[in-house]
Amino acid sequence: MQSEEIDFIVVGAGLAGCVLAHHLLLTNKKIIIVNNPQLSSCSQIAGGLYNPITGKKNLKTWSAEKIFPYLEDFYKKIESLTGINFLFPLPIIVPIQSIEEQNMMQGKTADNEFQNIKIQVNAPNPQLDIDNPLGTFTSNYSGYLDVELFVKTSWSYFEKLGIIISSNISTEEIRFDEEIMTWKAYQFKKIIFCEGVQAINNQLFNWLPFTPNKGELFKIKINDFDKKNIYRKKIFILPMENGEYKCGSTYVFNSTNEAITEEGFNELSKHLEDLIKREYLVTNHLAGVRPAARDRRPFIGAHPKHKDIYIFNGLGSKGVSLAPYFAKELTECLIHNAPIDKEVNIERYYHWYENQA
Repeated sequence: MQSEEIDFIVVGAGLAGCVLAHHLLLTNKKIIIVNNPQLSSCSQIAGGLYNPITGKKNLKTWSAEKIFPYLEDFYKKIESLTGINFLFPLPIIVPIQSIEEQNMMQGKTADNEFQNIKIQVNAPNPQLDIDNPLGTFTSNYSGYLDVELFVKTSWSYFEKLGIIISSNISTEEIRFDEEIMTWKAYQFKKIIFCEGVQAINNQLFNWLPFTPNKGELFKIKINDFDKKNIYRKKIFILPMENGEYKCGSTYVFNSTNEAITEEGFNELSKHLEDLIKREYLVTNHLAGVRPAARDRRPFIGAHPKHKDIYIFNGLGSKGVSLAPYFAKELTECLIHNAPIDKEVNIERYYHWYENQA
């Protein structure tokens, strides 16, 4: 049987794989996406929040100046391509917890480091659906991506193009020749593994220091609650298009157990009741595992021995914001041999591979 020649194989079609595949297609490259929909994917239950202010200390997200302007442009381009809306730019309203925090956030409004983020400190507003006696703060470049809808829309788009295959792909099935690789009926130049947490079972990349962390979240119903804003205080609560709300999430580090737990339920309930002060109904309780990296930076780049085999992974809880920019960077590397940012390039861990060998 004659082999079909293509440029790239993308393995995995969760958030990372779909974002990368779209970038490669936008450069008119010939690709095949290999995805096993039976494998678990955190993308199917992700909160999807993007926010340039992060953590308990309300710090600026790493590389915010680069990644946030690009992410909205990218997702809107794919919305236009598919005719489906899955990106929802919305204010994230954070209640201020103390006078110290109020002063700190006021100072950041004039801080050059936050110039492009445009933090705004707001006076107490009794019209909001949360308690905010000391006021709130917001920033630009915030909202959420309906990750499940984005992924499913992407699958449908890829199916129409005839480029997605429902299958497993084992590294033992790949034949390495001098300038070309072969898998089944396909000859290709490069392969990129975007497997999420499944990468810990990939013998080509399981030497990387993954620190998977589990998250649990709720889908809830609340009568007459704000549908135009996202609220955040230890957890987030965001309005979904179907009239329900998504609420999350918990963090359990170094866990690959995807079962929902009583501990997760109780933690979410406590934080939710502290945030909204009103009746709600839990309609679904979900759990997933994020493919995080030890140093909280993505894993991107070529295998230390097999230079035409790449990984795009380790996006953690910030996949929605990190994936577009770094998929663009990886695409430029794959096509034009452009350099990959040292902070995300897996070359930083090549010594781990050498020590293992």
